[in-house]
Amino acid sequence: MHKGGQYIWDEMPEENRKILFSTYHKKKVDEPFLEDYEELKEIVYKKFPRQTAGFQFYFKAIILIFATLYVDFWMEYGYVMAIMRGLLYAWVGFNISHDANHSAVSDDWRLNYIFGLTSDYVGISSFLWRLHHNYEHHVNTNNDKDPDYVVIFPVKKYQNIWIWFLLPFLAVKDHISQLYDLMFKRYKDESGRRIGLFLMVLFWLRFYGFALYNDIWNIRWIMISNVILGVYAGFFFLLSHFFEGNRPNGKTTWMRGQVENSSNVGGRWLCFINGGLNYQIEHHLFPRVCHTYYPELAEVVRGYCEDREIAYRHFGGIMENFVSTFKSMIK
Repeated sequence: MHKGGQYIWDEMPEENRKILFSTYHKKKVDEPFLEDYEELKEIVYKKFPRQTAGFQFYFKAIILIFATLYVDFWMEYGYVMAIMRGLLYAWVGFNISHDANHSAVSDDWRLNYIFGLTSDYVGISSFLWRLHHNYEHHVNTNNDKDPDYVVIFPVKKYQNIWIWFLLPFLAVKDHISQLYDLMFKRYKDESGRRIGLFLMVLFWLRFYGFALYNDIWNIRWIMISNVILGVYAGFFFLLSHFFEGNRPNGKTTWMRGQVENSSNVGGRWLCFINGGLNYQIEHHLFPRVCHTYYPELAEVVRGYCEDREIAYRHFGGIMENFVSTFKSMIK
């Protein structure tokens, strides 16, 4: 059974299965396009025999979960509450849901599933996320088969300008589109879809329904939270996937394509705040490694890439990364 769930394996195109199996399992896959990755994987597994979550993850998860529940159920609606909720939803998604839905929290699928439900709580279906993000985005980073790349950039002209005005609507777009998909699309795992739909309806009732029933003008606080969440999450996604020199759709090995189409920014503090998503290179190569190991893992990956002349991009700061991202979008 695939670590992310059998339904992911069932829904996956045949050509992607070997890639996903290799990135989620220690067993070697003998394929020419995975040869360099399998060599690096052997080095990483020897250096990091434990790859699942430790004290730092659980401590941070407990703090974030209790802070989010406090903001949602004990704080009164207002600017502070709305802003804090938007940030906390992003941090819960980055620090807890992301690792859990990549099966990086534990070797026990049940613990991953439980922590993965935090994603449903903040409005992102864990069922759909595991399906689309794990096998579509991770296998096809920044090429024409990557749904994130195609959806974000359907029109290239002036994208460096208009894309920033769409980020505030990213969260509400996901809320609507995922509810629609869970209601009207059919998947091989129908029981998983029905559970996902149930959880999404609960989110809509809690986040929108009850708040608007009590006071229709609560819509302003809801929208502020959505704007904060969308801008924060979308901004850091763009930074790590789009920059000067990335090479989408190039003919190469899978590993080289992953490294050259992703970038890192910052260091340990940003890793702690954003759940390791500032180390996108390491995350794309080793999605089952908990984010708390990324700073040390990056040293191993960077050394391997430099020895083999694989372009490895690590920006020192957010502004440097932003400038490169902005320039890369100019068409």
